[in-house]
Amino acid sequence: ILSALYQKISELDTSGHPAAAAGGGGYGRGSSSSTFDGGGVAQKGECLLQMLADLDITPASYSQYLQQLLMDAVGVLSDNELASGRAMSSKAGVVAAGLSALIAALDIVTASSLPLWLDSVRQTTGPPAHRGYRLFVHKGEAGGGGKGFKKQRNGLMPMTSTPTLSYWCFIPGVSMASLRALPLRSVLLTSGTLSPLESFAHELQLGFKYTLENPHVIDPSQVWVGVVPAGPTGTNLNSSYVNRNSDKYKDDLGHAIVNFARVIPDGLLVFFPAYSLLQSCLDHWKASSGTTGGPTIWERILRHKAPVIEPKTSSAFAAAIADYQQKLEDLNGTGAVFFAVCRGKVSEGIDFSDKAGRGVVITGLPFPAAHDPHVKLQKQLLDEEAHAGQGGIMGGRGLTGEQWYVQQCLRAVNQAMGRVIRHRWDYGAVLLADERFGYSQNQRQLSRWLRDQVVQHPNFGAAIGSLTKFFKDKGDILASAAA
Repeated sequence: ILSALYQKISELDTSGHPAAAAGGGGYGRGSSSSTFDGGGVAQKGECLLQMLADLDITPASYSQYLQQLLMDAVGVLSDNELASGRAMSSKAGVVAAGLSALIAALDIVTASSLPLWLDSVRQTTGPPAHRGYRLFVHKGEAGGGGKGFKKQRNGLMPMTSTPTLSYWCFIPGVSMASLRALPLRSVLLTSGTLSPLESFAHELQLGFKYTLENPHVIDPSQVWVGVVPAGPTGTNLNSSYVNRNSDKYKDDLGHAIVNFARVIPDGLLVFFPAYSLLQSCLDHWKASSGTTGGPTIWERILRHKAPVIEPKTSSAFAAAIADYQQKLEDLNGTGAVFFAVCRGKVSEGIDFSDKAGRGVVITGLPFPAAHDPHVKLQKQLLDEEAHAGQGGIMGGRGLTGEQWYVQQCLRAVNQAMGRVIRHRWDYGAVLLADERFGYSQNQRQLSRWLRDQVVQHPNFGAAIGSLTKFFKDKGDILASAAA
């Protein structure tokens, strides 16, 4: 089965040219397929079902005998492992684990042939679930550790590259359909980053009867939220791709952070849209003094805060957090600054309460990587479904690709901003250091507890003056907390 499927996958040409039909049954580039830079090809979800059907694996044959046959094989191999006392790394154990993974994959693929919903009253069914999926095949690099083989007259020869097959679900409602079928009394979803609620409810297709957005437990005076559209020298702060490599932009962003580090006490979190921009700015600040001469921008930041940089690897993250805490507790220091990225570990799930996070700076809009196949396919599928209107999976109420793209960006911003206030007596500042945060369409998608408190400052001087006053007035909050 796997060898035959491998051949079918190999017929999907990733070079952008139609594949030759092997035996009249090739799967080349057609109206339903897309090719990607780097040798990837995508087709609609039904393509994988058709491949399996050509191998006599249909949803019916799978449920009638093949699924049970594979499960029996896993049972026999596992029993053999236990009886022989060998480690699971032996050949039988590896095969059993592989067959289990194959069963799990076939369960998902065959289930995608079913309709999304059944209306027994109107005797109608929804569209097949595979409309919410895309098949993506990427041929790996030679020597990447894959173990693909092709037949030769005298045996098997290693392939130069091994394809990876992905079956991606892009419509959350497809996955939630199985939940809807269960005898549940109610489904309750709570989070601080569900905004905007209406589109989120449509995505899940669960028909939420009640939705609620709450204000925060804190008093509005405990949080400062401002859009800082320009740096100290008047350069517009805008981290878009066209602008982010400008030395002028990086200089003035650095000058702004020097001032934020000076005014904001204790811990400061600075979030960048991507690792590449974070590293680019740090490298620039270590070499540049801007137009003022004298110490570099980096040296001026160090006068006010001890720096910690979010590592790319998970294994080094615990050490970075410990380093940040140690620098915060240093009695001879004036606080610490954590340079991090939106969607990174620092922005999600870490508690930076009290002095660990008195200020959060968002240096730009963290849009998902536009050329990533997953992102491109998500946008394409949503646009197709939006164009289908009432006949689409979302019934004409879903997001377009571009709306989803912007929404993912602002949800990442909401997640990062949530680091600043962690309990009733906490206080802090959120600095939106990109002029695009001043656009009403972007502010509408911010979390409700901050949305109404955003102040659009006309220039850097007005912003830093207001921020300085905010922290000077925080004595009352500390007194209330102590009481």
